[in-house]
Amino acid sequence: MRTYMKRGGALFLTLVLLLQMFPAFAVQLTSDAYSEELYQGLTYTEESFDNTDGGNVNAFVIEVDQSEESTLTFVAGSPNDEQPLEPGLVQTTSEQAKAAALNGRNVLAAVNADFFNMGNDSAIQPSGLMIQDGVELTPYYSSGSDTIHDDEVNIRGFFGIKEDGTPVIGGKELYEEIKDELYQAVGGRYFLVLDGEAQVIDDTERAPRTAVGITADGDVLLVAIDGRNSGGSAGTTLTETAQYMAELGAVTALNLDGGGSTTAVVRDPEARNFEVMNVPSDGSERPVGNTLLVVDESSTSVSVDLEQDSDGYYLLKTAEDFREILDGPAENFRLANDVDFSEMENFTIGMFGGIFDGAGYEIQSLTADTDDPYALFDSIAADAVIQDLRLTDVSLRGTSDGYTAALAGMCYGTVDGVTVTGRISGNHNVGGIAGDLYGGGVIRNSRVGVEITGTDNAGGIAGQMHEGSTVEGCYAN
Repeated sequence: MRTYMKRGGALFLTLVLLLQMFPAFAVQLTSDAYSEELYQGLTYTEESFDNTDGGNVNAFVIEVDQSEESTLTFVAGSPNDEQPLEPGLVQTTSEQAKAAALNGRNVLAAVNADFFNMGNDSAIQPSGLMIQDGVELTPYYSSGSDTIHDDEVNIRGFFGIKEDGTPVIGGKELYEEIKDELYQAVGGRYFLVLDGEAQVIDDTERAPRTAVGITADGDVLLVAIDGRNSGGSAGTTLTETAQYMAELGAVTALNLDGGGSTTAVVRDPEARNFEVMNVPSDGSERPVGNTLLVVDESSTSVSVDLEQDSDGYYLLKTAEDFREILDGPAENFRLANDVDFSEMENFTIGMFGGIFDGAGYEIQSLTADTDDPYALFDSIAADAVIQDLRLTDVSLRGTSDGYTAALAGMCYGTVDGVTVTGRISGNHNVGGIAGDLYGGGVIRNSRVGVEITGTDNAGGIAGQMHEGSTVEGCYAN
């Protein structure tokens, strides 16, 4: 098992010199690595290596301590962190992490998990076993319309957490033996490492890969490997992925969904927002059926360190105070004065489920220039309310195919009495207040005086309105 140098603060560079001889099919770990213990018990590493054709491969490793002293565990993440699963429902890895945080889970990191019934809106999406909080949401082999043939039985497996916190990887036999003890589980295909030996798998395609492994010490490795030249990374075959997992120290490992689904998300311990660390090969995150979340059981996501007023609202006095919303996304907040955001470029809050009361004050100079979807709030949940707020002199430029908007990327809740002025430009779903206004979402009594430029779905109030959404008493010019 390799050891990682650890230090607080920003990620630092360590030179990895590996002189070990490998079998003919083995990957060659020859280049630099960034590594840091981001949270107690969670070490994050980025490194590059050469595949067997000499192509550069970028890997992203999340190592999670599972000793008795550790408070870290895993949750099978679902869209909106809800049960039961709905047919056709998918959500990106970062969105599933944010939804779980909104429900009070202290999520530190996440990767995409099982293969899913992509494009079939009539099927429950994860195609293998899924257990969340002791509830079996999909059976061992398949769900929906996905049929498992006899020759696939031996390549199906699962990663699970038993009620006593023990991580396990196994197949049908182990599942039948311990199914009453499983508290969390996600499915996968192809056992990469068994009894410490990397498996040779009949597969020649190099692609992005996601995998989970367990070390001899019982720690868990979550690994995302970029491919298809996303971020300059050539990808790996299943056999090369197996060898890499064994080199990391896995004594057992399982392949999860890869390709455009491969995503590694980490919560930045300083900025406290969720960041996609790899480069998804689709160009942006792909919505997936389920995820594997790293959660700290010792605390919830609600740990806001701000003064409260007589109504119990947390008071926001500076732009830096807005980072506290990331620690309490279901709490209520109120502006105490005008706030200048000119030094907080690209700052975004994520999913929000409380009440945000602007109290008639201004957020000034909200600024972003990014390739990612952008809005001050990624999404506003159905029960959330944002009211009595002015955003003045916004300057936003987004180039992704997601959304670009001043207030909310995806609005399921209520916006009441908001004024926006400035300039917003983007590609898709560009709006003065919201990028997407979903069914049940309401924007009312609001004013927009914004110069908006967009190539697809651009609007003064919202870039796109879905059936069941409402706009009333609003004005845009």
